[in-house]
Amino acid sequence: VWPADGFRALIRSLGSRYQESGELRTAESYYRLAADLQPYEVDPAAVRDLTQLYIEEDQLPKVNNLTKEYENRLFQGKGGAYRNSRLRRIFEFHRTLGELYATIGRWGDSYDVDSAIFQLEHAQEKSRELGERLDNELPERYRFTPNMVNMLATGYVATNQPSKSYELRVTEAERFKQQGDTEAVRKVLEPIKTQELPSQLRLRIERLTVTPATTSAPAATTAPATTSTSAAAPTVATGRPLSSQTATTDRLRRAAVPEVRIDTSRMRTRPPLSKEQLDRVAAQLQQNLHRNVTDAPALDWGDAPGTPRKVLIDNGSGVILLDYAGETVEIPFDLVLGGTSVDPH
Repeated sequence: VWPADGFRALIRSLGSRYQESGELRTAESYYRLAADLQPYEVDPAAVRDLTQLYIEEDQLPKVNNLTKEYENRLFQGKGGAYRNSRLRRIFEFHRTLGELYATIGRWGDSYDVDSAIFQLEHAQEKSRELGERLDNELPERYRFTPNMVNMLATGYVATNQPSKSYELRVTEAERFKQQGDTEAVRKVLEPIKTQELPSQLRLRIERLTVTPATTSAPAATTAPATTSTSAAAPTVATGRPLSSQTATTDRLRRAAVPEVRIDTSRMRTRPPLSKEQLDRVAAQLQQNLHRNVTDAPALDWGDAPGTPRKVLIDNGSGVILLDYAGETVEIPFDLVLGGTSVDPH
């Protein structure tokens, strides 16, 4: 670790702690301190942290301003990383620029350097190079994650290249399978499960093993009924999570009311929903589970954001797919039984 990188990592960790405790302006100050610690080289990780902070606050205009403020310095830093052959750093700059541009919808194409598609494609390429150098023992921070796959695939669809989107998803799913990451396989294939695909792609998908939450029909259609009335607010119980032995439909019917907790730690892409919107999703989902309803078209969604597309439940956890702002958003959640309810955030 270069000394400056160590100091910046420390500063970002302080920002993260303040963000977790809800002191967002203090967190923002720390992230900016890390970003600007060296005037001649911006910290791409700190810019990403700032981006995520503004997204969580539903402050997309601030992301626009952030792009204008740091865009040139990010390009300069990336150029320096190339000159010094710092492959990890090169990946971080491509990733940060790609996510910034994707957040503001600047998709572009494979030849447009100031666009999400160009930068994410190069992030994918550099991540693979790093994996080859490290014999596929790649740290998570340098991985081309399922959420980055989803982001790039969304860009292809937005620019009328659906076939390129499908090919990307299937190819990356095959790579995740080789790595033994079945959850990643599920994440990148879920958005195209119902699409009409070329037979060749469909055959490749059929060869892939996905998690039970994706393939188990009972999990998606059988409702965990309870006798409680609907909850007024999303809470998470401090009792034990449902295990694979207890998360049967019959067990749920006989158990105490399961509380819904939105699991933001598993939301690896930029969450386009604010905390308040996620709260409404949790509350409305819990209300429907209380009424023994898990079929997406039958959900009473009230004023919760988006349109439910599918609810998958397996082994005490699940995911709800929402059509929101022109894209499919995955929101993972946990079901917890018993105990005293607390604020999940």
